[in-house]
Amino acid sequence: CREVLTGLTTSSPPTRDNLDSARRVVVNRHLAELISNKYWCEQLTGTSFESMPNKRLCGLRDYPKLADQVTVNDLAAILKLVDTRDDGIHTCIATSGIADDAAVD
Repeated sequence: CREVLTGLTTSSPPTRDNLDSARRVVVNRHLAELISNKYWCEQLTGTSFESMPNKRLCGLRDYPKLADQVTVNDLAAILKLVDTRDDGIHTCIATSGIADDAAVD
């Protein structure tokens, strides 16, 4: 993942074709997941929080239209903000629920 992000900001910047392909994948996944209660619960989380004022139901309804508005320049601007230096990468490994005895030392 880190190598991909680094490559996207240096030797292999994203192209319009890359973006179109990725857009098709995420929009199709979104449309397919709309029948899942779990997906709805995940997406609705935060829609009523004051701390997340920009998360609204219209984002779910308009997802394909919103995804279509993303440009290669938008992606390049976001990638410039991603810090892939050793001291800029953060990793988190966690579990949720009952601890697996095999994982405990």
